[in-house]
Amino acid sequence: MTTTNPQAGKNMKLFDGTGTTNLIAGIRSPSVKFDGETVDVTNIDSNGAKELGEAMGVSSVQVQCRGVLTDAAVHGSLGTRALARTLNPYRVQFGTKALTGNAQISSAEFSGDYNAAQLYNITLDFSGDVTLT
Repeated sequence: MTTTNPQAGKNMKLFDGTGTTNLIAGIRSPSVKFDGETVDVTNIDSNGAKELGEAMGVSSVQVQCRGVLTDAAVHGSLGTRALARTLNPYRVQFGTKALTGNAQISSAEFSGDYNAAQLYNITLDFSGDVTLT
């Protein structure tokens, strides 16, 4: 019988750059999405069955991060990057894996109740080559 070893969501972290020294935020509620567009290459010789082109189309990686803001400088940096729509290097650590590449903050939301911690919710859309190690 195979034993599973689930990874704790609390171990997911977002780093500025490709290393592990510039922690931007711990992620309370993470989501990583790998998406690939298919290309239909069905033709008259396909015998009525749909055929897809291998390694064709556009692939994308999107990371959604939600958590508690612990540093005003980080809040300012994330907001500035979201408004500037720049590509910056990020590293997302989750369990024993890491996702590294250039990404743009495509969405940023900051909120908080009067007597509660300030929260953030950002979406990173990766561009170009993304490395999963």
